[in-house]
Parts: sequence; structure tokens; C-alpha cells
Amino acid sequence: SHLDGLARLLGVETIDVMKIDVEGYELKALHGAADLLTRRSIGALVLESDGHGLRYGSREEEIVQFLEARGYVLDPSLSLTGAPGGNCLVFAPK
Repeated sequence: SHLDGLARLLGVETIDVMKIDVEGYELKALHGAADLLTRRSIGALVLESDGHGLRYGSREEEIVQFLEARGYVLDPSLSLTGAPGGNCLVFAPK
């Protein structure tokens, strides 16, 4: 796990805000932070979700399910969904 390993190497135990814009690799990037997410060590998570994940075999619903399984919920008041240019999803720990 990439981000988990980097956080351990640097001695980082919490991240206040993490923004991910990786053109479809969102789910793979999140898997690299699974330990941090499971411990709810990330205070807020902002993701650009513009449908590019489909080319890599992942859907926005899978991202939501992955994060919900680790105790994060989508904050609809801070998220932008249904926009023609893509969605901005904001998650926070329960």
C-alpha cells in the first residue's frame, strides 16, 4: 500500500484533508491508503470522479462502497454531483 507505507516511513499518523484527482485511478489510490482509512486517520477526503474510472474497470459506486466500508460517508452538502464536467465527492468519517 503506497500511501500507507509512505505515511509510516514519514511518521505521519493523521491527514487533515486529502484530495485525489488521478483521472480514473481513484479506487486504486484509495486501496493504497486502506490502513489510514480503516483507522479513520484522514479527516476529509475530496475526490474528482468524472467517469474515467470506467476505462480501468471501476465505477463511482465502488468508490462510495469502499469508503463506506471503512467508516466514511459522502457529504452531499459539500459534494457536487451531476455536473457535466464530472463530480466532486467529499467524504468524512462517521
